[in-house]
Amino acid sequence: MPFSRRLFLSLLLLLSISICAGGSDDTTMTTRTLLAERSRKWKRSIEREQQRFVDDLDVEEEEKLAAAPAPWGEDPPLPPLWPEKFHAVLVQYRNGSSSLVDLFYDWRRGRNANLIRKQLDSGTVVDLEYSNHTSFYFDRSRPERGCRLVDFPVGILTPDWLSGARYLGVRTINGFECRGWAKGQGRPASEDFVHYWARISDNVPVRWTFRVGEPMEMNVYSFEVGGEMPEEGWQAPSWCF
Repeated sequence: MPFSRRLFLSLLLLLSISICAGGSDDTTMTTRTLLAERSRKWKRSIEREQQRFVDDLDVEEEEKLAAAPAPWGEDPPLPPLWPEKFHAVLVQYRNGSSSLVDLFYDWRRGRNANLIRKQLDSGTVVDLEYSNHTSFYFDRSRPERGCRLVDFPVGILTPDWLSGARYLGVRTINGFECRGWAKGQGRPASEDFVHYWARISDNVPVRWTFRVGEPMEMNVYSFEVGGEMPEEGWQAPSWCF
């Protein structure tokens, strides 16, 4: 029964008690006893309906869990390894703006490059990273902006950088069925460093999101194993030295 109707009937019951209070003593006592009994029955009925509603919620949650058993069985699948060399075109969302990024990864030669073109900007910011923990940031078309040298203690990512990541399960990302992993470096789940999603069919990355500090989402537009940047592209300009 809808709650509004129950409230109306309860008010009507209280009104009846008030009216009957003005009758004879015998009539009043009989009426009050009858109404009190009905009130107790009504209360028990409402309590049963409330408990049944709670029980139904619990059953629904259990049915949902039972209908979606863990797809990995006892042990979750291991996160994928990165190829030792690849070229990926990424769409990056960061701080409310978007950029197109060419990522060149070359593990054997200890280097990684990001060529970042911001939306509606003619320049290209180059981020050259090396395994000696040194990174250069510059724009070849705008030497007046100088060059920024950054020392990263971690260096470039290793091919197994997702090792030990926590499995997130299966989810549809950008229209692709993907498996996901979270890397938290020992922190609580709410403080995960990165969430990484790879297509189930071939482990090609579809998206990864850096969640610490200024969040940055990377959506993979294309992924070419073995793709490389021309050698001259790896040389920082003279104004960086």
